[in-house]
Amino acid sequence: MINYCDFYEEGKRQGYINPEISQEAIMLYFDILRRGISDHAGIFTTPERNARPVREISSLYLYGLMGNKNRPPE
Repeated sequence: MINYCDFYEEGKRQGYINPEISQEAIMLYFDILRRGISDHAGIFTTPERNARPVREISSLYLYGLMGNKNRPPE
């Protein structure tokens, strides 16, 4: 089983996760997302119809509203 606390700490050390964000906030954030995804699971069961929203939600999940500041503009 994955120890998520170690996983997030490694992400902080490698610069993928803001080191100022607490473990508590990270765990709460992912719990909120998990519950929201469960409530809207249908969008993920028909990816061919929902390709763009799923892609955009995935980007929001990984990079937030500000986007990935290390990624070059498209």
